[in-house]
Amino acid sequence: MLSYYQTHIIEFVYDIIFQNKPEYFLSDQQKEFLLAIQNNDKVSVKSGRGVGKTAVVSFAVIWFMCCFSEPKVVCSAPTAPTLSSALWPEIALWLNRSLVKDLFEHTEKKMYLKEQGKNWWAVPRTANTKEAASGLHMENMLIIIDEASGMKDEIFDAFDGTLTGKNNKFVLISNPTKITGPFYETFNKNKNKKWLNLTFNGEESPFVKQEQIDYYADKYGKFHDLYLVNVKGEFPSGNAESFISLTEAQGAFDRYQYVEAQGEIEIGLDVARYGDDLTVLYWRRGYKVFPAKALSKNSIPEAAQLVLDTVVEIRQSTGYEKKIRVKVDASGLGSGVCDILKQDRAHNIEVIECNFGGAGDNKYQNEASIMWGNLKDLINIIALPSHAYVDGKLKESTVLLEEISSRRWKISTSGKVLIEPKSEYKKEFKSSPDYADAVVLCFAQKTPEETVLKKLDVLDPQTVKVLHYTGDERYAAVFYGKDLTVSVVYTAWDGRRLYIYDEFLSGDSVVNVAMNILQHQGVNKIIGNDRIFGKNADGLDTKYSKYGVRLTENYNYDEMSGIDALMTLTLQKRLIINPGCVRTIEQLSGWKIDNKRVEQEREYGLCYALTLITSFLKRKITHMELPMVMSSYVDKRGVTGFKSVKDEKSWLLM
Repeated sequence: MLSYYQTHIIEFVYDIIFQNKPEYFLSDQQKEFLLAIQNNDKVSVKSGRGVGKTAVVSFAVIWFMCCFSEPKVVCSAPTAPTLSSALWPEIALWLNRSLVKDLFEHTEKKMYLKEQGKNWWAVPRTANTKEAASGLHMENMLIIIDEASGMKDEIFDAFDGTLTGKNNKFVLISNPTKITGPFYETFNKNKNKKWLNLTFNGEESPFVKQEQIDYYADKYGKFHDLYLVNVKGEFPSGNAESFISLTEAQGAFDRYQYVEAQGEIEIGLDVARYGDDLTVLYWRRGYKVFPAKALSKNSIPEAAQLVLDTVVEIRQSTGYEKKIRVKVDASGLGSGVCDILKQDRAHNIEVIECNFGGAGDNKYQNEASIMWGNLKDLINIIALPSHAYVDGKLKESTVLLEEISSRRWKISTSGKVLIEPKSEYKKEFKSSPDYADAVVLCFAQKTPEETVLKKLDVLDPQTVKVLHYTGDERYAAVFYGKDLTVSVVYTAWDGRRLYIYDEFLSGDSVVNVAMNILQHQGVNKIIGNDRIFGKNADGLDTKYSKYGVRLTENYNYDEMSGIDALMTLTLQKRLIINPGCVRTIEQLSGWKIDNKRVEQEREYGLCYALTLITSFLKRKITHMELPMVMSSYVDKRGVTGFKSVKDEKSWLLM
C-alpha cells in the first residue's frame, strides 16, 4: 500500500486524509501542485491569495511522513508568526481529519511517528539564520518554505546545500511580492533549469471568493500591482503612480526578523477625524517598527490615553528610561490630543506637532509630502510589522502594506513632489490610509536630522589623541560604495576602547586597496560589506584573494546596531582616533542621515566602514556593565528604600 501511495499522491489525499468524504475536494491547481511535488525535486509556486497552496503542502507533509522511511520534514518561513499562524497549524488541522491521526503526535515544536519519534519527524523552523538548515541530511527529506519571497540568499543557499540524499525535495510557495531575491530568481534566472515553476491565478480557483477578487479590482484596478500579486499570482510590475513601490514596501516587512531594535524610541499617532476612520498608533525603536494599536469611534481623551498606556508598556518591556518623542498629526482632532499630552509630566514624553497640510520646502509641495519623502528615503532600511493588534489580539494584516504601496504622487504646477491628498485617496480607495500615515509620523522629521554622533567632540583629548594602544584584536573594514569608491578603516580593540589608527580612500582599484591592507601587519580580521561578495566567484572578494587579502562578510550585520554601538563608544568616551585620520574625523563630525543613501555613501564611506566593525563587536561594546551605586527612593506609601543603578558619570571618570 505504501509503495502504491508513493507514486499516487492524489489518491493518498482522497483515501487517507479526506477519507473520501464528499465535502472535501482538490482543485485542478492543487492536483497539479501535488503531482509536481511527487515527481520533482524542486518546485517553486507563486500564487494569488486563498488558492489553497498552504493546504497542499500540508497534504504533502502528511504524505511524505506516511510513505517514506525515517523522513525528515522541515516546514519553514522567514518569520515566526507566519509559520505559527499558518502552515504548522494547517498541518495539525488535516492530520486530525485523517486516518493516520493516531499514528502521529503533533505539538507546537514537532510532529513525529509515535513508535519512531527519534528518526521519523517533521519540525517548524524559522528561516532567518543559516543555522535553520543545520543537521538536515537524510535519504528521505522534504523542505517547505512558506512566504519564500521574503527569504534571503544565504538562507536559501543553506537549505539548498543540504539536499544530498536520494529522495530530497525542496518546495517554495509564496505570494510573489518582490522582484528580487532567490524566490524571484527561481522563476527568472532559474539556474540550470532545475526548478519546476507553477503559477496559480486566483481568478481560476474555486476557493477564492468573488468578493475578494472584486475588492482588489474595484479598489485598485486590475492593472495595479496589488491585483497582480494578490489575485493573479504575478510578480509586481512596478506601478509608476505609487510613491513607494510594492517591492520596496514588501522589503521592509521581509527584514523584520533581521533588524534589531536599537536606539531612540518614537511614537507616531494618526488621530481619526471621522466616525469610520481609525486612530492608529505605531512606535519604533531605531529602524524597527512594532505592531499597531487602533481605536475606532474614540474620543480625544481616549486617544491621548492610548499614547500614555503605550509609553508605560514600552518602558516596562524594554527598560527604556529616556524621553520618548510622540509625533501627532495636529490638524483636526489631533490638536486636542496634543494639548492633553503636553500637560503630562509623569511619563517623560516630548510632544511633536505635525501637520499633513503644512508648508513644504524646495523639493516637496507640503508637509505631508515631506514626511512621505522621509519614509521613502528610509524604506530600504526600516523594518515594518506584518501584524497588528485587532480587538486586543495580534493578527496578521496586509492593510499597512496595501496603504503604503498604493499612495500616489505627482509633480505640482510649481515643479515639486506632491503626495496624493488623503481626501482623494479615501474617495478612490474607499478607506483612509490611517495605518500608513501613523508609520509616516513615526519617521517624521520636523527639522533635518542632527549629526549621528551628537556627543563626539574632536577637540576633546579623551576622544582624539596620539595613539598608544594595547590588545591583540585588530580589525580592518572595507566599504565598497555604490559610486565605486572604496573606504578602508583600521581599528584596534583592547576589550574596552576602540582605537581608529589608520584610514584609506581609493577609487575602484583592487590593487591599491590590497597593497594598503597588506602594509598593515597584524590585522586579525578584514570585514567587507555585502556589495563586495559575489555568488559565482565573480565578487570583489575573489579579486582581493588573488593578492593574499581574505575578506569576511558579517552575515549578522545590522547598520542601526552598528551606529548604536558607535554612539555608545562615543558617549562613554571609549572611541579613540589617531589625529592623523583626518578624513575619518571629518566624516564622523559631520555625519548626518537626512540625505539619500547614495549621497551618504559618497560623503561618509569611512563611517559606514566603521559600522561594519562596531556591528561585529556590538555585544562586547554594549554588554560592558557600568558600576553599580545605591540610590534612595520613596514609594507611594512614603517608605524610604534603596535601589541599585548604573552610575554612568562614575564610569566616564574611570
